[in-house]
Amino acid sequence: MSKLEEAQDILKSLGLPTAQYNEMAALTFLAICNIKENDKWSKATRQSLGISKA
Repeated sequence: MSKLEEAQDILKSLGLPTAQYNEMAALTFLAICNIKENDKWSKATRQSLGISKA
């Protein structure tokens, strides 16, 4: 199972609606956790990411 699929499963298991565990949501979750495809979940870190207007 890929990290993307695992992320979707995690989001689904948290009880989120279908739209919240789609591919984009899973990719966002992986980015926030700083997890890459070959990383173990134990490497996850809590990151605060911001968005600013340029």
